[in-house]
Formats: sequence, structure tokens, C-alpha cells
Amino acid sequence: MIARYSGTVLLLAATGFVVLWMWRDRLGEAATSGASVGLGLAAAGAVAAMILTAWGFGRNQQKFFAALMLGILGRLALYCGALLYVGLRTSLQPLAMAVAMLGSYVVFQVLELRFAVKGLKRGRG
Repeated sequence: MIARYSGTVLLLAATGFVVLWMWRDRLGEAATSGASVGLGLAAAGAVAAMILTAWGFGRNQQKFFAALMLGILGRLALYCGALLYVGLRTSLQPLAMAVAMLGSYVVFQVLELRFAVKGLKRGRG
């Protein structure tokens, strides 16, 4: 089950990369690169959170929710650190990165919630 949902995340991310590549002339190099970094971080965070959630399926309720919250909070901390680094240390556009990262986060969060609900319905929780 995790392969299907992770594959969906990666397929959506690849589609986003293709769209960014097609619009690179309009967006500019700094915005395209920033958005690509944001999209990549969001996709990697979503897959990592699904792996952590899948680990929690066979555990008790406290460990499952700890894994779920660690995935959400860890990702948000990573996003804040990445935005600070990009804003202060690189020539990438932090706004493009933030929009791509947080927009992707919302879409991927829907997939993650669906993954968690289906996994729990299958009796793994």
C-alpha cells in the first residue's frame, strides 16, 4: 500500500517539475529553482512521513500517534529551516519556494491522511 501512495506523491511531484520546467522562461531561473527545491522537499517529506506512519500501524495507539505527529512536526521544522537558509544564504527566491512547498504540502497531506485511514481500516492499527 505504501508503494502506491508514495508513487502517487512522486508522480505528482514529477508533474510539478515538468510544469515548472515548461514555465521556466516566465518564472525566471531563481523562482524556478526555488520552486523546484520546495516541491522536492515537500515530496521527500511526504514519503518520509508515510514511511513513519506505516511503521506505526502495527504499534499501540500512543506509538502510532507519536509517529504521526513526529512526521508532521519534523517536516514543518525542516521547512522552516530550509526557508531560512534559502532566504539568507542563497540567490533562490524564498517566496517561490514557500508557495511550492506549502502548496504541495497541502496536496500531499490529503494523500497521507488517506493512506493513514486506509491503513487503519485494514486492521493494522
